[in-house]
Amino acid sequence: MVSTASSRKRRLQRLEKTAWRPEVESVKWTVVRTSPIPSVKIWSKGLQLSMRLMFLAIAATTAFAQTPPATGAASSLDFQFFKTRVQPIFLAKRPGHARCYVCHSIGTPFRLERLSPGSTTWNDEQSHRNFEAAQREVVPGDPKASRLLTHPLAADAGGDPFHGGGKHWESQNDREWQVMAEWVRGQRAAASR
Repeated sequence: MVSTASSRKRRLQRLEKTAWRPEVESVKWTVVRTSPIPSVKIWSKGLQLSMRLMFLAIAATTAFAQTPPATGAASSLDFQFFKTRVQPIFLAKRPGHARCYVCHSIGTPFRLERLSPGSTTWNDEQSHRNFEAAQREVVPGDPKASRLLTHPLAADAGGDPFHGGGKHWESQNDREWQVMAEWVRGQRAAASR
């Protein structure tokens, strides 16, 4: 037992000497003396690897969260229906609530285009960008799995527990919710005659 304890002590002394020598750049570590466990060591290389892995995980999560829907799924969502029926919902005034546009044109993950000065609706180019942003918030064919519909829906009706702008719809029977659900299910705009 004595030889094991003394050999550990010699190893620790040797490591302490090399850890602080400037010419030893490849191995940098510190013995934490304030730890209740005397053998706790922190290796900076291990921390660097952990930080790299954490950064990689965050980057991958962000990339996958912002990946547009697959081509087939995206094509099931009709731009004209979105432009004429869904987009006006974002500008609608509701008693006791701000319009969706007020918050979602600045500082939120679901971002609508800012209206041009003096305009009361979006131009075609802005509508296309809004359409692309909205596509990332829906699961084509499944309104109940689409964040665009569940986030502002009351929790009792199947919505998320929290929406910073309040709950705009108390029920899935609300006309606005139904219009958005029709779009997510693939409803097409009526052809002009």
